[in-house]
Amino acid sequence: MRSSSPTVFAMLDAEWATLAPSPIPADWQRHPALARTGTLHPTLGDLLQATERRGDPEASDQILAALAHLATTTDDADPLAARVLLQMLLPGAKALARRLSWLGDTQERAAAITATLYEQIRTYPIARRPARIAANLLADTHQRLIRRSSASGSAGAGSGSASGGTALAAVPALSLDQLAAHGVLPELTPPGPAPAEELLALLAWAVHSGYLTAAQARLIGRSRIADIPCEQLGAVAGLGAHSLRRRRQRAEQALGRAVTACALTPDDHSHLLPYLEQFGEPLVRSSRRRHGRNTQPCRAEPGGLPAA
Repeated sequence: MRSSSPTVFAMLDAEWATLAPSPIPADWQRHPALARTGTLHPTLGDLLQATERRGDPEASDQILAALAHLATTTDDADPLAARVLLQMLLPGAKALARRLSWLGDTQERAAAITATLYEQIRTYPIARRPARIAANLLADTHQRLIRRSSASGSAGAGSGSASGGTALAAVPALSLDQLAAHGVLPELTPPGPAPAEELLALLAWAVHSGYLTAAQARLIGRSRIADIPCEQLGAVAGLGAHSLRRRRQRAEQALGRAVTACALTPDDHSHLLPYLEQFGEPLVRSSRRRHGRNTQPCRAEPGGLPAA
């Protein structure tokens, strides 16, 4: 039975939708791979998109290596670089979670793998292993999980059984609260709407206000919040996963521009919840429902919420 609470993967994807429009930090320009990318691709989302191009795997690896160097520098480690690198490796982490059923249920697997992968990112020996960054980090994560599980006496790692309770107990070196403290996850401080709920409310507002089409919002919602792989969504739509990711990137850029133009802040999320209640459900589930576009410009209302 699937839990109603979002997995860590879904939380990371939801947060990434708000991080993606951010400009690449100026001090990253000292790395040639990031400097070249920064000239043509000024946002974090564009940087991630550059690593997904299949035509130049060496250039992608150089971007990952530069981020790993920034994330592991002893005296001045950059948590944003670690967060971006984590996002770039998330498809591989999700694939790993599907294989390691012995870690527990869906939420437990996502939490264990995220914590362990983040630990590997922050301690990666970039000077000794400067290439094949993604493959190395994911393999290191896999091996680390197996070693910890074996040390705990779990039979799951070797047999493939779903004895996640024992295996999980010794797995994460970092708790979710610690991940939040490191800036990897949004602060886990209830009460208040979850990150996935906040993003869904923002998407519902953007559709109602005319900044996104319903199709654009559904693409973000179903891939980022419902955690449906782009390969699966693309197969239904008759598109390749790469084309679908490009469409999602354009939609997220449009959403970022709307947030900037209307000066929305985190304090405005509570004002967006009525949009969630009215329009949110179809954005993460398959639906034929369409919402009309409202092309009226922003009109400031109390609390920074633009008028519908």
